[in-house]
Order: sequence, then C-alpha cells, then structure tokens
Amino acid sequence: VKSYPDYQDYKQPEFSEKERLHLFPNPAGDYVIAYFNTIELGEKGRIVINDLQGKELGNIPLRSEQNQQVIDLSEYPNGIYLINLFVNDKWVATQKLSKGLK
Repeated sequence: VKSYPDYQDYKQPEFSEKERLHLFPNPAGDYVIAYFNTIELGEKGRIVINDLQGKELGNIPLRSEQNQQVIDLSEYPNGIYLINLFVNDKWVATQKLSKGLK
C-alpha cells in the first residue's frame, strides 16, 4: 500500500538565507518532495540519497529550471536517510529524512 501525504494545505516553503533544501513531508511515506532554491540557469544539480553510514543509495539528476523534485522512497526500507543537494558537483545542503518512523 503506497502512502501519499496530504498536499491540500501545503505551500512551498519560504527559504531563509541559510536554508537551501526543504523536505516535505518529514517523516515521509513512499514519497517525499525536495524543495530547493539554489540551481541557477545553466547549472547542473543532483540529489544524492545516503544511508547514515554514508553509502550512496540513489542519485537523481536535476534540471536548472527545477525548484522541486518528488523522490520515490517506495523501494527503501523504513529508517533515517541523508538527502544531499549538489550544484555543479559542489555540496550545497544536507537534510535528514525519516521514512516510516514517527
């Protein structure tokens, strides 16, 4: 059974100068949306999913015009993950994500 968050009342977050990446919902079910505001036109971005030991579990390329990405977590077991945002192969931000844990 896939679980979907309730997006009805959710608005894209306002970013502070320090915040570069926002995950919703967190804790997540089978999907999470990553919001980011750091990729300028012509730049290449990617989201890398790691476990807490640092092992890379997923790598999602991003287009420069994107400011959000739905991440399918249905193949990942419940647990804690690190979602990393890279722009032009430089690390920009990391957020902890909890899947299936409340």
